[in-house]
Amino acid sequence: ALPGKRGVWHKPLFKASQWYEDVALEKRDKNASIELETFKQGAEVLILSGSLNDGQERYPPFSWIRYPCQACASFEADEPVIYWIKRGINAP
Repeated sequence: ALPGKRGVWHKPLFKASQWYEDVALEKRDKNASIELETFKQGAEVLILSGSLNDGQERYPPFSWIRYPCQACASFEADEPVIYWIKRGINAP
């Protein structure tokens, strides 16, 4: 689990600090803790199973979400969800 994020599991896949890029698989349990995340360098998310709500919209499996720099989202799941996430799509 991620420190301070109950019910959220994080499996790192790739990290390149010089490009501000962090790629991982994440799993959220049903009703996992909700918190606001700011994507300073943007982010992309691919829902693999389950559905994810980002505070604006509910995304079913195979949805692709792209957040611009400084975008905010509060991820929550009303069922277990697994997604691929790449934080840092826009280097400064």
